Amino acid sequence: MPLPRLFWTSVLATALLLPCAHAQEAPRLADLDALTSRWLDLRGTLAEEQRQWRNRKAAWETEIQLLTEQAEVLGDEVDRSRETISSVEEEKADVLARRDQAETALEKADAVLDRYSRQARRLWNALPDSLRSELAVHLRSFASNGDSDLPRAQRAQRLVAFLSAIEGLQNRFHATRESVETEQGRRQVDVFYLGLARGFAVSQSNDWAAVGVPTDSGWVWTPGEVDPLAVRRLINVYQRQETASLATVPLAVEVPK
Repeated sequence: MPLPRLFWTSVLATALLLPCAHAQEAPRLADLDALTSRWLDLRGTLAEEQRQWRNRKAAWETEIQLLTEQAEVLGDEVDRSRETISSVEEEKADVLARRDQAETALEKADAVLDRYSRQARRLWNALPDSLRSELAVHLRSFASNGDSDLPRAQRAQRLVAFLSAIEGLQNRFHATRESVETEQGRRQVDVFYLGLARGFAVSQSNDWAAVGVPTDSGWVWTPGEVDPLAVRRLINVYQRQETASLATVPLAVEVPK
């Protein structure tokens, strides 16, 4: 018995639809393969980036560690530098303080040298001409303030040498012949000095005698206060021209109060 027309119509429709279903399934599988390939590529790229990140992280951590250690070293050096600077500043302050003390001491030393130099010049001016020749030539600078431009040490050496020479004259007797200023003008006399405290002058004819005292402007001679023969005896005994004997001369002794 022949099949109904409706059956053949359904078979034909099914036959026509099957090719369309296979045509739709093929693009979907291609897209899935493409997506899978891209996913695998992304996973590989992500893994590579993670590996590179771990490498960079390790490098950065190492660099950070090195920088930290270097910072600590530099910090220690800065601390030591600060301590050194502080020590240097303290030493500088100490040096400046010692320099100020030295300058103050030198100023005081200059003042002392100036004072004693003035006194030395007064002593020089008061020296009899006959006794000045006993002093060294370089000491005569005190007569005209000639030592003021000398170095401090040289001034002190000259001053000490001068005062030592003055002390030597002060502790000795002296007999000499010189010209002295009298009421009748200058005259040549014999003089006996007791150190640098007193002088006794007598004329060569033994008819005139005077007592001399030192002043800042030289020796002042006062006649009539001493026996000429007593002065002559002093000189002769000192020069061993007479036997030692007693001679009386006026000598004022001042007792410090």
